Amino acid sequence: METLPDKILWDGFGFPVVIQGARWKIMPSGYRVLDVDAQKLAALVRNALLLHNAPLTGRQVKFFRSHLELTQGEFGKLVGKTHAAVAQWEGKKQQPTGMDFNTEMMLRLKIASQFGEDILQHVLIDVVMIGYESAASTSTPIEVVNPVEAA
Repeated sequence: METLPDKILWDGFGFPVVIQGARWKIMPSGYRVLDVDAQKLAALVRNALLLHNAPLTGRQVKFFRSHLELTQGEFGKLVGKTHAAVAQWEGKKQQPTGMDFNTEMMLRLKIASQFGEDILQHVLIDVVMIGYESAASTSTPIEVVNPVEAA
């Protein structure tokens, strides 16, 4: 196994994620792949994204929906929106979805509530009450530390 630099920028989920503390696995074909548990990495990214103080992009919304294994219609119902609204958000790709602040905060809280009280409390305090940068750069990567240890 080959150790990665301290941090790598990876876009395997469709948006930039800085991964710290991972390793490469060399496949028999010679290709290098991240040597992490994909589900645990997705959970770390989900939690970091819930706490990210910038508007969600279309790909980040799609990541959440896929992580929850919901259709666009089911996902929209979480916040009282239609499947067409979800399709519009996801269609923004790397750009902010344009959903209003209240809808986005409700979405984050509903998603956080699916995964436990600890992350829900952090979303309430860190994002909703302390700060949300509506003008923040959407190119700011999500940071994940030590996905190997989580595996």
